Amino acid sequence: MNKDMIIRVTRYYRALNRLRAIGLEKVFAHNLADAAGVSPSIVRKDFSLLGIHGQKRGGYEIKELIEKIGSILGKGDSQNVIIVGCGRIGKALMNYQGFEPDGIKIVAGFDSDPVIYSDPASPIPVYPLSRLEEVIRVH
Repeated sequence: MNKDMIIRVTRYYRALNRLRAIGLEKVFAHNLADAAGVSPSIVRKDFSLLGIHGQKRGGYEIKELIEKIGSILGKGDSQNVIIVGCGRIGKALMNYQGFEPDGIKIVAGFDSDPVIYSDPASPIPVYPLSRLEEVIRVH
């Protein structure tokens, strides 16, 4: 898979999750093409290269697509992630709930400022940089 295809497949995956969230069960190539900003023939070609086949005039089952594409993108297992630098942007990333549906779990933060890493109110633990290797080994 080349970089452009990975970007498209990721867009398909996100669009499929949005469609499933609103209660749809089937989708057509032109629907995903609109969501990803490509033509329906590119969606069909991408799916063909990935071994994903729909039904003639029936489209694709959204649940099955999410499972297959999720597997291809490695979405089956949760990935532990750390944030290095827990200033405003780092804290915003740590508090963002949108990563979890994509299998990303933020398990720790690191910062050089003692005020930041000694804050007991932080929902995710923030450690001094000196503990980076130790915490990475644990997670």
